[in-house]
Amino acid sequence: MMAIKYDNDNRHCVGNSIVGFLYCNNSITKNIEMKKNMGLKDRMIRVLAAVVIAILYNINIISGTTAIILGAIALIFIVTSFISFCPLYVPFNISTMIKSKNHESRN
Repeated sequence: MMAIKYDNDNRHCVGNSIVGFLYCNNSITKNIEMKKNMGLKDRMIRVLAAVVIAILYNINIISGTTAIILGAIALIFIVTSFISFCPLYVPFNISTMIKSKNHESRN
């Protein structure tokens, strides 16, 4: 578990791990912004694909190098689904999030 301690003016903090350092060092974290860019349908399709890959592996339809590559892809699908963020969408400015009418009226 990570503990982060701030000094009195909240400008400096000390974490007891590398994650704490990265969290506290504003020069690193101020340029990193992970906005959600995956909608519900996108996340569900990724989870479904990961489950299908797991089933195919368990019934020995895929094996060897193919199983390793597809297993890695399945793991990436699961992680990106849970955090609702796909880093490959960022350079192409892709978002599968549904925009609400309230959000559009504020812009």
